[in-house]
Amino acid sequence: MKKSLILFIGFLFFQQIQVFSQERFGNAERHYKKMRYAHAIEAYEEAFKYKKPSPDALEQLADSYFKIGDTKNAERVLAKYMSDTTLVNPDVNSMFQYGQALAQNGKYEEAAIWFEKYHKVKTLEDDSRGNDFHKAYTHNIHEFYKDSVLFDVYRLDINSPQSDFSPTFYKNGIVFASARKMENGVRRVHAWNNAAFLDMYYVDTNSVNERVYATHIGKEHSEHKTYSYLGGNENMHSDETFRTSNDSKTLGYHAHIFKGDTNEYHSNDPKPFNEKLNSKLHDGPATFSKDQNMIVFTRNNSKSGFAKKSKDGVTKLGLYYATKTDSTDWGKVKEFPFNSKQYSTATPAFSPDGKTVIFASDMPGGFGGMDLYKSYFNRDIWSKPVNLGPKINTEGNDAYPFVDEHNVLYFASNGHPGLGGLDLFKFEDEKVSHLNYPISSKKDDFGAIVWADGRKGYLSSNRNFSGHDDDLYFFQASKQMVLAGKIFDQRTKKILKNAKVVLRDTSGKVIAETMSDSLGDYSVQIEHEKVYKLQGSKKRFHDTTALITTTGTRGQTVKKDLYLWNKLDVALHGLVTDRETNIPLDKVHVKLVDAKTGKDIYEIHTTASGDFKNKIVDTKFNDTILLDVHLAREKYLGKTVRFMAVVSDSGEIEIHQNLDLAMDKVKIGTDIGKILNLNPIYFDLGKWDIREDAALELDKIVAIMIENPTITIELRSHTDCRSSKKYNQELSDKRAKSSAAYVISKGIENKRIYGKGYGESKLINNCACEGPKQSTCTEEEHQLNRRTEFVIVKM
Repeated sequence: MKKSLILFIGFLFFQQIQVFSQERFGNAERHYKKMRYAHAIEAYEEAFKYKKPSPDALEQLADSYFKIGDTKNAERVLAKYMSDTTLVNPDVNSMFQYGQALAQNGKYEEAAIWFEKYHKVKTLEDDSRGNDFHKAYTHNIHEFYKDSVLFDVYRLDINSPQSDFSPTFYKNGIVFASARKMENGVRRVHAWNNAAFLDMYYVDTNSVNERVYATHIGKEHSEHKTYSYLGGNENMHSDETFRTSNDSKTLGYHAHIFKGDTNEYHSNDPKPFNEKLNSKLHDGPATFSKDQNMIVFTRNNSKSGFAKKSKDGVTKLGLYYATKTDSTDWGKVKEFPFNSKQYSTATPAFSPDGKTVIFASDMPGGFGGMDLYKSYFNRDIWSKPVNLGPKINTEGNDAYPFVDEHNVLYFASNGHPGLGGLDLFKFEDEKVSHLNYPISSKKDDFGAIVWADGRKGYLSSNRNFSGHDDDLYFFQASKQMVLAGKIFDQRTKKILKNAKVVLRDTSGKVIAETMSDSLGDYSVQIEHEKVYKLQGSKKRFHDTTALITTTGTRGQTVKKDLYLWNKLDVALHGLVTDRETNIPLDKVHVKLVDAKTGKDIYEIHTTASGDFKNKIVDTKFNDTILLDVHLAREKYLGKTVRFMAVVSDSGEIEIHQNLDLAMDKVKIGTDIGKILNLNPIYFDLGKWDIREDAALELDKIVAIMIENPTITIELRSHTDCRSSKKYNQELSDKRAKSSAAYVISKGIENKRIYGKGYGESKLINNCACEGPKQSTCTEEEHQLNRRTEFVIVKM
């Protein structure tokens, strides 16, 4: 009986525990569905003490931790969720969330594995994030840290124990969003994470102190601190409002729990910006037109002070604007015409000219969660929003825009690969680039505003307190800049390691020397407002130089890649033969001259087999080789031929395959005109002036005489038999002497060439017609007798 009673009591106790735990799970689930994540966490953790969690419960707990920014606990719970043996297929969004949590906790190698798994599941869908993040964390994680020495980050001492974020320039300071408002009596807070509603605050930054802040790469700065999501807010009223986009990490509201010393000294206490613009709902972030007479800001969608909810019971965000009625007062607040109860429009930023507002929205038709859009404003009329497109917007969330005076767009995104959470990016020259550590960190970094020079600005980040606080930070470029880039093989585009990089000033003095690393990267420190000469060199490569100027340069890094041409040695092989017999000629003197510069390349003699070979060293791929090849040999007519080739690789070029390297044997009485295949030299009827066409042929004689300085030529002019013999003799002699005089005028000594006319005395056919003889020859036959000969009379 006693034993049965004990068993019965035990059974009842077990049943009570089951009922108790079931109630806890039910309560936790209700909190989760109403997006009261802080309450859901407490309820789930309590319930897990009495009953093993189901995969769904683990997933919801992990999501709750992730939503309030506790990535360490999110990682812990997601690891348990992924290893649950009862789980058939893990939720694909939880897989991506697990990768995000691991990345924000600095575990990039593990994160890469889960992003790869996510990519394999989503490979058939239009979502490249898994693959992009996997590649970034597997191969390129060092890229995010390469600028770590270029900027200093300072935490402003105006930060409160609550969330402070998204500054915008106004007058002599900044206007930012904050949950610092302390009220008497009931305090309006959100059940999402028990944080207060936002208002806009202004502070004159001329009197704000910055505290040096170090974001450790490998170790969380404040991981020793612990938090309770509810304990610090037990006496606060929760209105248990439904989720707004401003509550989420996606957009707008990054507030968390109260913490820290509320009496902490501030160098300058921020003041509420304006009573008309700060309402009982969320107000901020904001942006101002160039003349600062118009404000556009974020506020919960509302009408007559009451929130407007979407179909699923969520109060979305909208854009509102007002203009100044005088120097101090703001006029009526108007609603952006494209607001909607069903989606959010938020985090606005004016363009430099004040005519365009860029903002974030999850309206239908975008690429992912939040996308960036633009709308033109003219005379109180807003144009239909236009999506900024896929170069900027991703399948993730892209928000918090800012446009500097050079129309460079800065924004926050968790869809482009970064260090974790929201990272900061800029869109310039049609390209998105990451703002590397320490501007971005492995926590959430967003809401950046930048001075025109790109070297300093403000940003918002929850990098402090292990990701449990949004604070304002000031960043500033260090005194020096960095010149960085990669060294490539110009032809193959492969990286070149161990290439020497030398930086000189304008006087030639060496400022710095370094070597490219195993990834082809180099970096050297430079200064602002300077001009440098950069030289890259490597063995078996041609040096390359570039002029670097930092005058007027924005930012802290100057990028310059160098491309080096590989040195190629090209062997030229030629074969010289006797033209008549085709027998190879030995002892031919060969001289190669660069036709572009006139510089001698080399001289050589042909071998017994009639060939010659030598190298042209240090050429480049695609170089054009242009050479004059001079050939000279006793008893042969010297000649020059021009050779051209394009270098395609190291190797041998058979130049005789495309060039006439045959030489003509000469003796006294040889007509070199026949060897040169000269065209007939014509004169106008009855004249002996040198025509242009004749000059072209005579120039060839000039060239051959320069090439063969030992020959003397008699220039003989002949006519046909027509006209009188005396007339023909006199005319031919005048033409011969005129032609010789032209050759002499080109620099040939007058003793080396003389002209003589032979009239019709040396006909080469039977076309005589003097006296009683009557010629029946054709015009073509008479033409054969009208000739000019260039006969060698002395060697």
